[in-house]
Amino acid sequence: MAALLENLDASIEIAALHERQTTLMGTVNALHEAMMKRDLETTGPLLLSLVDAARAHFRLEEAMLSAVDFPELREHRRLHGCLLEKVETYYARCTQGEFKMSRHLSQFLRDWLYHHFQTAECAYLGWLRQQSFD
Repeated sequence: MAALLENLDASIEIAALHERQTTLMGTVNALHEAMMKRDLETTGPLLLSLVDAARAHFRLEEAMLSAVDFPELREHRRLHGCLLEKVETYYARCTQGEFKMSRHLSQFLRDWLYHHFQTAECAYLGWLRQQSFD
C-alpha cells in the first residue's frame, strides 16, 4: 500500500525536530495503512501514538520558538491545539468502532501535515536562522 506522506520533504535542519517529524510521518503512514485495512486493534493504539508523537514534536517546537521570541508563536500554538483536538476526536470515534471516518482522517492529516511542514515550519525556520538558534 502506498504511504500517505511519501513525497513530503522532511529535510528540517534541526536534528531533534527532524527526528520528531520523521516519527510523525511514519506514524501517520502506519495509521493510514491500518485504517485502509479496517484494523481496529492497530488503529486505536496508532492514534494514541500519533497524539504522543505530535505532543512531543509540538513541545520541542514551541520551546525553541519561545526561546527566540518568535512573533507568531501564539498562532502556531493554536494550530497545534487544533490538530490535537481533531485527532483526539477521531480517537474517540475509533474506540466506538467507527471506520467511516478513515478517508476523512487520512485526508485531514495529509493536508494538515503538508501545510504545517511546508509552510508554517518554513516560516519559523527562517526566524530561527535569523536569531542564530542552534
